[in-house]
Formats: sequence, structure tokens, C-alpha cells
Amino acid sequence: RINIIFKYSVIKLIFTLLNTANAAKILGVFPSPGYSQYILVEPLLIALAEKGHNVTVISAFETTGINNLRNIVVDITLEMENEPSDALFHLQDMTIFKNNDYLNKICLDFTEQILSSENVQTLINSEETFDLVIVETFLNEAHLVFA
Repeated sequence: RINIIFKYSVIKLIFTLLNTANAAKILGVFPSPGYSQYILVEPLLIALAEKGHNVTVISAFETTGINNLRNIVVDITLEMENEPSDALFHLQDMTIFKNNDYLNKICLDFTEQILSSENVQTLINSEETFDLVIVETFLNEAHLVFA
């Protein structure tokens, strides 16, 4: 009986090691400070981590309690000079040109906040590489540099 348990344990260990050997290093970059966008991709990131992949996420939000998921949390704020603080809620009242200009400014601001973050700079300057990069792009294609 002990021999059967030992053989089963060895077989299980071998399959576990083989499964871990196929784990990918994945980087997710989600530059929006809006949780409504992050909540769409969070289940995917959790599922990838639970399947054994090593997932690193750059975002304004932290996912806790998941093995293999590392958070690089960036404090992304929406504070722009010369713009009213509630301008985002009045986009429909703007002309298409003003609307486009405003969205370009806030996305550029988000990009600058992320790329200048100390933790993100540490990652950029490290020798760390990834097998897959998932990037949310909305007027901020600069984050494709991680690929």
C-alpha cells in the first residue's frame, strides 16, 4: 500500500513539474485609473496566474491573495492644469475637437505617470523579460514599448 502511494506521489510530482515548466511570464499593462476597465481583464489575469503562469500587472489597482500574480501599483490621478476637475463628465458638451484634445491630454498624462513611476522604472531598467505582454491601448500606444 505504501509503495502504491509513493508511486502515485512521484507521478503527481512529475506532472506538476512538467506543468510548471510550461509556465509563461506574462506582463499586463493597464494604464487607466478607471476600475471599470480593469475589472474586465482581472479575471483573465487571475486565471492565468492560477494556471501556473507568472503574471506581473502594472495598473492603478491591486489584486491580492493570488499566487503567481505580482502587482506594480501606480498611483494614477486625473489632475490637469487649466481644465475643470469635472471635465471628464462633460465630454458630450464639448465639440469633437475639444473632446479629442481633452482625451489626448489625459491619456498622455496617464502614460507619463506610469512610465515615470519608480516601480515601473525599476522594471524597465531590470533584465527581466516576458513571454507575453498584454497592453490596454486607448490613445496611449507608448505602452507598447513593453512588448
